[in-house]
Amino acid sequence: MSQLIVLVTGSRLYDDAWTIKRVLDDVAEDAVAEEVDELVIRHGACYPKRDPKTGRIPARSADWLTHLWIARFGPDHPIRIIEQERPAQWEAPCRAACKSRTHKERPVDHRRPRGTTTYCPKAGVYRNKDMVLEDPRPNLGVAFLRDNSSGTSNCITTMREFGIHVEEIPYELSDSPGPT
Repeated sequence: MSQLIVLVTGSRLYDDAWTIKRVLDDVAEDAVAEEVDELVIRHGACYPKRDPKTGRIPARSADWLTHLWIARFGPDHPIRIIEQERPAQWEAPCRAACKSRTHKERPVDHRRPRGTTTYCPKAGVYRNKDMVLEDPRPNLGVAFLRDNSSGTSNCITTMREFGIHVEEIPYELSDSPGPT
């Protein structure tokens, strides 16, 4: 069974659902043309929080819009589409790499406060590298760029360091109505 594994990365503020639909439709069509059995879409599962006033989840974040595309349009494609959500483990203990060499002589707490707990500020960087190195490795990267997102830029750099071709999709909010 052959698979095409695509790592999707993008800004939390990316809100052009129409572009994400167009690009992912093209990827799925290319996979069908190449006679691939399964299209695996791996992403960071960075979803926006539910609006407390409306109870709705805003239509933004490349990961969220990718998830919605898979849920809404995946079943209609002639290829099996598999979603691999890989959220960052923000509350997990810091990894050994968190220890800064410039402060090696003294203990440094890299964790940051968040409400009543703390988080590792490098959790997103670790998740990005884990998504790239996870077996089987991605065949292709698709990056939905907006506002020089540091997380997206880091994921692009990591994919390229490991020889993965990345298609960069610049942000240009389309006039299209978006997927329905």
